[in-house]
Parts: sequence; structure tokens; C-alpha cells
Amino acid sequence: MNPLQNALLGFSFWLLSFFQIVIMAWMWKYNDKSKHTGADHQDDTDPWQTTLRKWVITHRVLGILYVVIYIILMTQMIPRMWSYQVELPARTVFHLTLGLSIGIILISKVVIIRFFQHLGHYLPVMGYVLFFFTTLLLSVSIPFAYQEQRMIQSTRAFSEENIQRVQELLPKAGYTEDVSHDLVNLDVLKAGREVLLQKCIQCHDLRTILAKPRTPKGWADLVERMASKPIIGMPITVDEVDWATVYLVGITPDLQTSVKSKRRTSKSNLRIPVKADPGNGTIQKLDFATAAAQYEDICSQCHELDEVDYYGGDTEEGWREVVIRMVEENELFEEAEVLEEIIQYLAVSKPL
Repeated sequence: MNPLQNALLGFSFWLLSFFQIVIMAWMWKYNDKSKHTGADHQDDTDPWQTTLRKWVITHRVLGILYVVIYIILMTQMIPRMWSYQVELPARTVFHLTLGLSIGIILISKVVIIRFFQHLGHYLPVMGYVLFFFTTLLLSVSIPFAYQEQRMIQSTRAFSEENIQRVQELLPKAGYTEDVSHDLVNLDVLKAGREVLLQKCIQCHDLRTILAKPRTPKGWADLVERMASKPIIGMPITVDEVDWATVYLVGITPDLQTSVKSKRRTSKSNLRIPVKADPGNGTIQKLDFATAAAQYEDICSQCHELDEVDYYGGDTEEGWREVVIRMVEENELFEEAEVLEEIIQYLAVSKPL
């Protein structure tokens, strides 16, 4: 199941929990035996034997549905614990803890109902705790699922302009121009999205996968590396490697926009220290035309060039820090001399 389907299932899970505690709270006032009119609850005029009985049945049916959905969700969560290929993020750990806690409470309720009825007075409290945990589970799942779906379902990724862009960039990932032209189309982009939603999330959450944009070669290497790893679930086929690569290259501009927005709103949006120079600054004479072509070719792999114009001008040192950030965050891989030429080109053509 994809994240959106899981989110809808999770919302149904919460609704069932909500209706259960409402019904339970309403029925509990009749738990006092003095309110019943018939001996041993056999009088048909007794509310317990008439109106309330159907609500008891309703409550039980909702409880069964709640358990069924829980089992469906856990059959997806538990296998990921063993196949996860990176350290579990904090949100995933919290999600998993809540899921296991709900399971423990459910088992405890069943045991009390079946074998320890004298502890029945604890059931209402356990019901409210279940609702509380279910609400927390929903709150850490739905917003992120919505954000991830909005990101990967960008309509710009399926535009004719973007298809042409991906066709031009795919040779940088190791594909021939003919293969790139034949491979990149609307159907393949949609197929790549399904691979991401159905198979890639077996080992990662989407947030891990889409945390940063990459170059076409970076995406191709990443997908091939992940596909080669052993997995408990459904493996990624050779064709699906190509489809996923095409789709990830297609949504890279959206990822870049998201990263830029996050960086602008972050308190850490300050000048980063220079950790390593992509070049040594020893170029004596700049071939402006060549540098301009390299800038357009390389920088357009992860974002539109008008984003550079939006950034504005900067000093040579400022542009150096920007290029270093692209190398570190986007896994840009180019020769140091080429990057140095781009830095000098930017310093000359877009000065502070």
C-alpha cells in the first residue's frame, strides 16, 4: 500500500477509536445494575435487553474492525524494522513505539474480557488510552504523508517541458541519447512514481529518500545500489531501476525548491564555513564562453537556472560556498577545475 492509502486507513483507524469511546461512555451509565428492571436482564422492557443490545453489538463490530486495521498496518510496519537500510528516524521510532503500545493494550483488553472479568472496571480507562495513542499516531503520520504525496505528485514533473528536460539530462546518468529519448515519457514517469511508493518505502520512508536533490548520476547510482541490496519484501527489477531513476530526475527541481525554502526559513541560514575547496583557485585565464556553457550544463541538473538569478549576486568566496554546498548536499560530482571555472564565471557574471 502506498503512503496515501495508509493515511486513509489510519484516519479510518482513528474514527473507529473515536466512535468506540463515545459508544462506551454512553453505555457505561447503564452498568449500574439498579437501573435494570428485570431479573438477570431477561425483561424485554429493560433498556439493556432492547436499545442497548444493538449498541453493544455495534461496539464489538467496531472493535473487530479496529483490530483488523491494526493488523494490516502492523504487517507493513514490522517487516520494515528488519529491512530498514538506515538508522530509524526519530519520527519513525515514535510511530513504531505508539504502534506497539496500542498492540499491548489491545491484547490486555482481550485477556481481561475473556479471562479476568473482575478487572472489567479498567476497560473504560484502557479505551481512552487507546484513543489517545491512536490520535498521537495519526498526528505524526497524516501531515507528513500529505507533504510527501504533494511533493511526489507534482504536476510539473509530468509536463512536456520536464519530459524534454529529463531526456536531455539522462545521458549524464550513463544512458545513451537514444535510450534516453525512448525511455523518458509520461508512462515511465508514472511507473517510476509507483516504484517509489510501493517498493522504495519498504526500506526507507519517503522523507529519507527525498531529503535532498541529486544529480542524474547521483540518482542512478543510488537506485542501483539500493536495488542490489537483499530485501525481505518485493525486489526492484532492472526495468524498475530505470523507471525510478527517470522519475527522481524528473522531480529534482521540486526537491531543490523544497530544500531552498527550508533553508531560507531555517535559523541556520547563515554563511557556512568552507570545509573543502572544489578548486584551488589557480585558473589564470577564464574562458568565459566555455565557463558559461559548463554553468548551464551542470547547474541545470538539479534546479532551474532562474533560481540562480533569484539568489542574486555574490562575491567569489560567496559563490564558492554555494558550489561547495551543492557538492555536499546534492552530491554534485565534477572535476575540481570545472567547478573552479563555474565559481569564477558566477563571480564575474553575477557579482555582489
